[in-house]
Amino acid sequence: MRSAAIHVAVAKRLLEELDQQAEAAMDALGREQSAEFLAAIDARAGLLGQLDGVIGNLTVADGTASGDPRMQAMLDDVARAAGAALASHQRLVARARRERDRLRTVMERVDRPDAIANQYSATARPASKRTLSVTG
Repeated sequence: MRSAAIHVAVAKRLLEELDQQAEAAMDALGREQSAEFLAAIDARAGLLGQLDGVIGNLTVADGTASGDPRMQAMLDDVARAAGAALASHQRLVARARRERDRLRTVMERVDRPDAIANQYSATARPASKRTLSVTG
């Protein structure tokens, strides 16, 4: 049971860190800091790898303590922490999609000619050439 409690504590800590990294990634998106965003995403990938190992160990521990109410309470705690991490992940995905769509719209506008600018450039009078004669 002690081993399971350690795995639960580690899993909850990793899930909290995942939540924090999601917030860091969203902040970086808001400030258009691609390096910080990618660093947060890389950190999340590492945390998910660690979490996978911890959950695997917890599964083994759960098999030996099956039916124990204390074990069930610990697993419920992990499930709540996982729910919070999933919610922050979903917010991150939604924010990243909005940013992607915003950038796509900007790129489409850049590729489109500006009708008003073209109208003014076509109707503008060309500057007349002025010359100064020194001979008369």
